This record gives sequence, C-alpha cells and structure tokens, in this order.
Amino acid sequence: MREYENEREQAATSFRKRFPRTYLLAKNSALLMLGREVYLSLRKGASYQRRLLGKTTPGEERKWEAMRSELLSFKRLAEKHRFQAIVVTIPARLQVKEKLPNSLYPSRILKMCDELELPAISVLDDFTASLAEGVDPYLPWDNHLSPDGHRLVARAIRMHILAAGPSRAPAGGKQ
Repeated sequence: MREYENEREQAATSFRKRFPRTYLLAKNSALLMLGREVYLSLRKGASYQRRLLGKTTPGEERKWEAMRSELLSFKRLAEKHRFQAIVVTIPARLQVKEKLPNSLYPSRILKMCDELELPAISVLDDFTASLAEGVDPYLPWDNHLSPDGHRLVARAIRMHILAAGPSRAPAGGKQ
C-alpha cells in the first residue's frame, strides 16, 4: 500500500512540476470537479451506495470483521507498549454535506471501538458545523482534509486527551 502511495505522489509531483498551469487548472476547475464526482460515483457504484444506506454483502461483512480484528490489534499494541490509542473517524465529504443516518461509517467503527473499549472520536458533527459556517474541512479538489479540517481533528484529539486526564490508562471507551 505504501509503495502505491509513494508512486502516486511521485506521479502527481512530476505532473505538477512539468505542467504547473495545467495542474492548477485541473485542481481549480468546477467542470472537472463535477466530472470527477460523476466518475467516482459511477466507479464506486453499488457497494458505495450500500454502505451509505446501511446495507452490506457477505464479502463486505468479511471486510468489517477484518477491520474489527485490526482495531483489536491496535488496542493490544497500545496496552503492550503503553501508549494512548485513539481512533478518529473522518467522514466522507458526502456525509458532511448530506444527512445519511443509515450510513455504516463512521457509526459501525464507533460501535466496534465501544465494544472493544478502544477510545474513538467522531468529527462528523464538527465538520458539519464547520461547513455550515462556510469553512470547508476538505480540499476543494478531493476528499483529503484542508488545513481547517486538520485543525478540527487536532482540536477533537486535544479535547479528548484533556477530558481523559493525566492518569488515564492506555485503553478506554468512546468519546
């Protein structure tokens, strides 16, 4: 996975350096953004829509069980190495723009964390409030966080740590 991410970043950097004006146009074009959104929604198709509607297939359920296993491993690492584990769920832009009460993410992750007694933070409400105030927590051209989004996540983590206090053990419940 990391190798793929490195290759992707190298390709983007190379394109940005070789064609800076084209890169800026691509990143700031509303028409290209609309095209990208349509393409991604078609590409993600039924599985993406099912997740937003709260439905899964047996294959997707296996992925959720794998996630539960990863969360448990994370908790055990925190206990073994005595660090404070905190899971932060970052909602998709669509979840911030529209109310999707049956969406499996982040609610299912938060529920797993609660069952595993692994601290978890949802920033969905913070992101929704920020967007309502005209401050977009996402970059305009993709689903990555903007500096404002990163500040919201950092603030949520800080508030969680301050609320936990200095004597908190490495594992605990959901915020």
